Amino acid sequence: MDFSKFLADDFDVKDWVNGAFKVAQKDAPGKTDAHASTLVMKLQLFIQEVNNSIE
Repeated sequence: MDFSKFLADDFDVKDWVNGAFKVAQKDAPGKTDAHASTLVMKLQLFIQEVNNSIE
């Protein structure tokens, strides 16, 4: 997952989420819930990494 987009000044959360789900529906249609769970877990790990680097 490319997290560099979060650093852009023009970052749009809605566009990012919609893009992430478009890719998921193309790769595995009908698995939206599983993809959402995986995406949330990856974001939580990323947040934890950022918090650790700040401390």
